[in-house]
Amino acid sequence: MFIAFAIAIRIFRQLTNDRRTIGMIIIVPIIITVIFGYAFTGETYNNPIIIVNLDESAFFPESLGDRIVEKLENDDRVKIVDELNDYTLAKEFVLNRTVTGIIFLPRNLSNSLNPILNISVTIEIFYDEAEPAIGGSILGALSEAFADSSNDIREETGLSSLTTIQRVFAWGNEEIRGLDVTLPGIIGYISLFLIILLTVLLSVREDLEGTKARFFSAPINRWQVMLGYLIGMTIFGILISAVVLLVSLFVFNAEVRGDLVLVFGFVLYFAMGSVMLALFLARVARNEFQAVQMAVIVAIPSIALSGFMVPINTLPDWLGIFSNLIPLTYAVSGLKSLMLRGLGLEDIAIELLALTIYMIIAFLGAVFASRETVA
Repeated sequence: MFIAFAIAIRIFRQLTNDRRTIGMIIIVPIIITVIFGYAFTGETYNNPIIIVNLDESAFFPESLGDRIVEKLENDDRVKIVDELNDYTLAKEFVLNRTVTGIIFLPRNLSNSLNPILNISVTIEIFYDEAEPAIGGSILGALSEAFADSSNDIREETGLSSLTTIQRVFAWGNEEIRGLDVTLPGIIGYISLFLIILLTVLLSVREDLEGTKARFFSAPINRWQVMLGYLIGMTIFGILISAVVLLVSLFVFNAEVRGDLVLVFGFVLYFAMGSVMLALFLARVARNEFQAVQMAVIVAIPSIALSGFMVPINTLPDWLGIFSNLIPLTYAVSGLKSLMLRGLGLEDIAIELLALTIYMIIAFLGAVFASRETVA
């Protein structure tokens, strides 16, 4: 029993002497709990939308369309950024991803309340089906606003509407499966996590075994060493990414509306960035235990803040800012555009630029954080 207590005390001291471990035990659980608590609230908020309100009423002082807009203005699930009279023009803002959806309130919406006219009209929601949670929030906000407005008029006049609400998808004619929506995130996340874990562990092990020190007995500098590691580990990154993508395509029949070659190329480009990030983390870690810590610290926030499992709109504004600093955010966005929206290379220019900047910073960080010098 004494020996067991002695071993326990030694382990406790060893762990508490490492500030990173203390952070993993105390600080990281707090941060992760807060992140996931906000991320999985269910609803998305402040979704930017455009209203196309063509409704006019000759029977009521305030049209049904105006009443619906007033109630939507007080609903935090949507944020009305503009009101237009041209439905076709408004659609372009969804297609270029400036807004998340459009609510179209047609002519004769108020007149549908008059039983003499016997008019049936349809309110349309035009949204990006690659983000079903956002579409659900917009639909929920509109349904409540329509119901409340109709009830108000019914109480005033005793009339009820024959109106229906219809969803119209931006990129296709049918709703995307839930699995297809999550597969871009799964592809990016698995590639990121496995590449980081394997690269960091390999690099740290070579440090501990003195392999890297032998490199510097030759006329070689740290730039060449990092470039060699980058090339070597990128090959493994390509294999990992290819396996994940092929399983998604042939086992789960992943939806690919765009160019499959572009999808594959984009995944490989992100894999190269993951290798560079892993090399930087390996320079910071001093042993294999710290290497695993680094991988976990990168991986877990990436799940909650990248739009992988829940839309970024779900997060509070102050937490959403950190999403812009996470590489997986741009990988998920780019893959969704290529796979689910059927867009081309020019449409993911921002994502490519962000990933390129992140790759450069990670590689330079790995080089300058390297403690080796030329022999």
